[in-house]
Amino acid sequence: MKVILIQGAENTGKTILCNRIVEWLRKEGFQDIPQKYEEDEPKKPKHKELKDFRAIYKKKSKKILVNTLSDDIDVIKNFETFYKDNQGVDVLITAIRPSHSDKKENDLHQMIKDVYNQSEDLVIDMEKSLEEIVNQIQKFFHIVKNL
Repeated sequence: MKVILIQGAENTGKTILCNRIVEWLRKEGFQDIPQKYEEDEPKKPKHKELKDFRAIYKKKSKKILVNTLSDDIDVIKNFETFYKDNQGVDVLITAIRPSHSDKKENDLHQMIKDVYNQSEDLVIDMEKSLEEIVNQIQKFFHIVKNL
């Protein structure tokens, strides 16, 4: 499994980028696989038009799991259940808070990493320069196109 992290602090564009990735996946022929789970409601609305989500997308035998929920312990625990219920994905894309000296942020970062328990193939860091983010996104496209 390939692991791609969309890393950034609150309001840095992680959910927006994940929604754009899903748009691209759909254009590439990936289809939504309906899932039954209790939807996590974010504690406060962060975007007027975009909601946090987790979903599976499939094209032929290839499956991609996208998760934007990483803001508190409860949603990460629910993500862990969702991940375990959907073993066998080829790519995991998840939002993650950066590890900082702030204990809460660091704990959330580690909790997400503990769910999939392997090294990452790519980290798209939303706090980097635009040029660096674009380069990381191009690497993402390469990973998915070469599944």
